[in-house]
Amino acid sequence: MARAQLNAHLERTGFVDAWRELHPDAKAYTWYAKKYALDAARVDYIVVSPDLVPRLKEATIEPRPRRNDHAAIAVELE
Repeated sequence: MARAQLNAHLERTGFVDAWRELHPDAKAYTWYAKKYALDAARVDYIVVSPDLVPRLKEATIEPRPRRNDHAAIAVELE
């Protein structure tokens, strides 16, 4: 799902992409193709309801993993 499509879907459902909320302009990826060094995307998300947005303290995406094709994503709430 492209970023614009995801944003439209989240807007319709009322949920919020927690990582994007805290990092609106950052580029980070959660999936890496094993065959191609430059093929990556952000396909893993943590979504929260709007009432949790004020409690978002931190959202992180781990660096590119060595043995897996998905990087861990985590959210910390206050």
